[in-house]
Amino acid sequence: MTAVDDALAQARDGLRAAKRALAAEISAYPMPIAGCDAQYNHLLDRRQAVNRALALLDPPSEEK
Repeated sequence: MTAVDDALAQARDGLRAAKRALAAEISAYPMPIAGCDAQYNHLLDRRQAVNRALALLDPPSEEK
């Protein structure tokens, strides 16, 4: 494994840990008032950003 591969693996691991932490925080969050809870919406935005970053690091495999 190269240094780049190691760095990418660490980035993936960190993003997956962040994804799990956000999922736990969102599931434990008290029921928000739809569209009015800025903190809840911020958590959802962060989750979306983490998912986008993971998608960039893990593009779909090509069919052979």
